[in-house]
Amino acid sequence: MNHPIGSSDIHIIESFIQQGSFQEALQQCQQALVKVEASLIYSDLCQYYIQLIGQLIDIGIYLQCPQTIEQAILLLQMNQDEFLAYSKGTYYYFLANAKFDLVKLENRGESIGMTNIHQYNEIKNLYWQAAVSIGANTEPFLFAQNTINLANLLKQQYRFSEAMRFYDTHINQTAIWIEACMGRAMCLESIAKFWQHGTDKLVYEVIKNYEQIYHSKQRPEWSEYKDNLLSQITWLKKQISFDEVEAQIEQDKADFEQMTPFRQWCLKQNLTLNVHALYCSCVATERDNLMIVSNNPIARFDILKFEQYLNRIKSEFSLMRVLYYEAVHDESKQHDFETGFTSLPEAEVINLNVEKLRTCFRLNFSILDKLAIILCRYFDLKVSNKTYFTTFWDGNRDILESKDNFALIALRSIINDLSNQEKGQFHFYKKWRNKLEHDLLFLTENGGYAPNSIYFDTDAIWVKLNEFEENLLNLMQLTRSAIFSTVFAISEDLRQRALNHSDENLQEVKIYLKPYD
Repeated sequence: MNHPIGSSDIHIIESFIQQGSFQEALQQCQQALVKVEASLIYSDLCQYYIQLIGQLIDIGIYLQCPQTIEQAILLLQMNQDEFLAYSKGTYYYFLANAKFDLVKLENRGESIGMTNIHQYNEIKNLYWQAAVSIGANTEPFLFAQNTINLANLLKQQYRFSEAMRFYDTHINQTAIWIEACMGRAMCLESIAKFWQHGTDKLVYEVIKNYEQIYHSKQRPEWSEYKDNLLSQITWLKKQISFDEVEAQIEQDKADFEQMTPFRQWCLKQNLTLNVHALYCSCVATERDNLMIVSNNPIARFDILKFEQYLNRIKSEFSLMRVLYYEAVHDESKQHDFETGFTSLPEAEVINLNVEKLRTCFRLNFSILDKLAIILCRYFDLKVSNKTYFTTFWDGNRDILESKDNFALIALRSIINDLSNQEKGQFHFYKKWRNKLEHDLLFLTENGGYAPNSIYFDTDAIWVKLNEFEENLLNLMQLTRSAIFSTVFAISEDLRQRALNHSDENLQEVKIYLKPYD
């Protein structure tokens, strides 16, 4: 069947964008949209229609034209039912892109802060919705694009550890995703700036990402983009001993191979509490060395108390990692035989490895709730027996949101993801945790949230084991991000106090890692 619009129109518009001819791209796109809207075979053109709207969004941001992006949002919302029937993931992805770009234009370069974070949280939820709707194997291109855009938003909300995880995934899978390379380079630069963490290896990683973009066939051809990139690479290479760092790479690989299988797994799964491990796997990453005052020797007189709290958090996080690792890697059943279970038609998966996974899930929320207590005690906030990670912000909103502290913004973003009140994507984690702790949650091979048999409790929750395991890993990475953000919220406050000489209780403190015995 011959369509009035097809892939050729998409390619023409894309070619104009690559050349930097954005007005010509806009004109071509508007003409193609008119043809689609006038077509009598609209349902057969749904794929092209939504792709055109996606290009309209890109053109709008290149031209810095909010009216063009608003047009794209209107088209998406007017055709919501048709687009959702065609592809939920595609619809959420393009709607998130459009709203993200529109908010960026409205804020005109203003960074995400307490006054505007709610706008970005709505967009983040849309990216998360797209992520769970898009098949990584069936729609790999769209899945990668959505994940990279989600990572970009997480980076802007100072959730650097999570953003790095997503960037690394798609750089490794697709070799040269220039969006992932650019996002990763900028994320590393933000880590150096906000976390006060700068090393030659970090700069080297930034250079390599910029070089990947520069040599990629996907790179835009317009000369200003190319020249700026080359200038940045040249300047950065002068800041470090580039050849020496490059020569160290082989040794880094050897260091990684000498680590235990468990530590290698921790690094690969982004489950370390080590900033250097976000971008490297050398010998410096073989221990979790996160500390509050490691890069900031000026501290409050009571800082040792908070380092003690952090020790407790790191210990529980370590136990959680070990339990998860054993659960997914240990196939031994020797102890399972000791308990005899009744054979039932609704077959719950029951063994010690599954119990380890269930314990891991509960431990995550135990850690998160302790982080809330630590933050309340540090910032002199209200604490009660109902102070939880997902709720502590509410009673202390005015104090917390009056602070200019990037890490608190990151924590606010994580709370949003777990909050039922704010319709966060992972609000059901708290429900699962409560059922595990105080009620009943059953894990089965085939899932099914409400067993058909009248003999079984329909108030309980039934979850597929693989779904539970996948969400548990995601929760562990969210918890890791919350630990980083808590540490740097305190560290940033100490830095500001020392800089402003606003606290007479500050003193020089040196803290060292405890020797391994």
